[in-house]
Amino acid sequence: MCSACYHSNTACALLVIEDAESNTARALLVIVDADSSTARALLVIVDVDSNTACALLVIVDADSNTARALLVIVDADSNTARALLVIEDADSNTARALLVIVEADSNTARALLVIVDADSNTAHALLVIVEADNNSACALLVSEDADSNTARALLVIEAAESNTARALLVIEDADGNTACSLLVITATLHVLCLLLWMLTTALQVLCLLLRMLTATLHLLCLLSH
Repeated sequence: MCSACYHSNTACALLVIEDAESNTARALLVIVDADSSTARALLVIVDVDSNTACALLVIVDADSNTARALLVIVDADSNTARALLVIEDADSNTARALLVIVEADSNTARALLVIVDADSNTAHALLVIVEADNNSACALLVSEDADSNTARALLVIEAAESNTARALLVIEDADGNTACSLLVITATLHVLCLLLWMLTTALQVLCLLLRMLTATLHLLCLLSH
């Protein structure tokens, strides 16, 4: 496909298909020598209208602890990444997988997934879904190593209006003498009003029962006479 040798650190294959009207690359494929720790494969498809990359794929050598695979899909309107996937070497204790889907309007992450090496006692899984209006996390899940006595699982679902936790679940290590199970549900003003109404209703029912008891005692007194 090409005459370049692998040990020459030059591209072994290069394919460019250009658009006659805009002279921009429609497809670009580069395969480079593995010894140079550079990209093994590079694929770029450029959008004719905005000249921005629609797809980018990079596979890098494992010895350099760099990304094994990188996929970026850029939105033609905002030129922001729609999808990003990075798989790094395990020896570097960095993210094994990173997936970011950015919203075109606010450029905030809609989904983030990070899987980190267990030896670093960092999060094994992190999922964040950000709300476009207030950029606050709608869901957060962290599973950490047991040796660090930190939270095994943390789930936070926030309300879009008040940014307060709707549900919080923390399961910590038993050796840390901390709570093995903690469930907190934060009530909003509507929930508090509902609880107050339920309490009022319960008091009214209690008063009704007391009246019925009083009437029953009065009736028993009349029957006894």
